Amino acid sequence: MSEQELDTGRSIEKFPWQTIPVLQAGDIHLWGAFSAQSPMILDPCYEALTIEGKKGASFFKFQKDRDSYVLSNGLVRILIADYLKISTEELKVSRHKKGKPYLLNDDQFFFNISNSGDCCVFAFSRNGEVGIDIERIRPLKDLDELIEKNFSPNEIIYINRNSADRSTRFFKLWTLKEAYLKAIGEGMRLTPDNLEFSCGNGEFKLQSVRGIDELGDWTFMDFSPSKDYVGTLAYKENSATVSAIRII
Repeated sequence: MSEQELDTGRSIEKFPWQTIPVLQAGDIHLWGAFSAQSPMILDPCYEALTIEGKKGASFFKFQKDRDSYVLSNGLVRILIADYLKISTEELKVSRHKKGKPYLLNDDQFFFNISNSGDCCVFAFSRNGEVGIDIERIRPLKDLDELIEKNFSPNEIIYINRNSADRSTRFFKLWTLKEAYLKAIGEGMRLTPDNLEFSCGNGEFKLQSVRGIDELGDWTFMDFSPSKDYVGTLAYKENSATVSAIRII
């Protein structure tokens, strides 16, 4: 795996101050945005939503939740349309049986989304399926219960090894599991006992899935759009070239 800065290319139609690179075979591009820091992008994102998406936005009671929804669902359409050089109206998105979205326009273009707090991140790939997850580091009243419920004994040992860093370690492992399960289209359907990571020497490796040693070649890459967030990108190695995250 190699990492590179995004090569600049043509301007994004909705955001002319940004440029979008060419997504070539083997490439994975990361993008991010903050609704609170960039309110000017929310209107174009809303306009890019489908009719169903606009109806969905109207159901949110709190403005911050609506903004997060509009940002994640609208911006992904804008970016994909620019990558494919089509309009957002031409995008055709369907879902696999377990709910993961995919493009009908191009079966070799893969993408995934995650949001937490006011941040949204996106992964776009021509290197096969990807999963991405991000979490804002924050206090949790039920942290002990969540740790016990969602992690294996060995993972719990890792989380509790440093009492001052428990929340960060919890969220880091959470993003590892979410990113992998999103990459394979499972969501959080597997229980912690059936999905375990080894945590040694600062490296995280997929140890087992459904109680069987995982023989795949999945890679897990740390990233963070800001100091208050932890994130994980999951992808098949295949000599992938992963861009540095670009914030809109």
